[in-house]
Amino acid sequence: MSVIKKQGDTGKPSGPSKPTKKVVALDRAPETGDSSVIEAVTTTNTTLPTPLPTFWLIAQELRERSEGERLKRIQSGFSPTWVRATREAFKLSNELLESLFNASISTLERRQKQQQPLDSVASERLDRVAMIATLAADVFEAPDQASRWMMTANAALGDATPLHLCESEIGARQVRRVLAALEYGGVV
Repeated sequence: MSVIKKQGDTGKPSGPSKPTKKVVALDRAPETGDSSVIEAVTTTNTTLPTPLPTFWLIAQELRERSEGERLKRIQSGFSPTWVRATREAFKLSNELLESLFNASISTLERRQKQQQPLDSVASERLDRVAMIATLAADVFEAPDQASRWMMTANAALGDATPLHLCESEIGARQVRRVLAALEYGGVV
């Protein structure tokens, strides 16, 4: 079950209406030019509106695609909008952003400005991060808690952060194992 909601799926029984805010994200597949529009409606607190971060919407949409579709997106390169969305979702410093995307900040900024897709290495890492992050959001039942967990050093992961381990498939497997232990119990 996913805790990331799409438009019309509030997950709560109907009752008194609250102010809502519509969040829309666009992800374009460079090889075909096809766009996926991801929409969400979030209920806002009248004192402190907090829309769902774009990263979580895009990650959930990606999670719902087949492996074949995801592979095509990786090979053609993810949209540069992922850079900003990922930075905001995990509050990444320039150094962490460079490490995760395997590119310098100037390269990432140029790709964003020129709307050039990310390379296959950065795209594959982002695919791993999105899959692990949505799994963590399911385990912790909230994207903000999943973000904090992804950025916190974990003893079961050799004191590395789950986000850092997503730079490789072997590291991502270790993170999945820890999430499974957290969700179902068991030894890591």
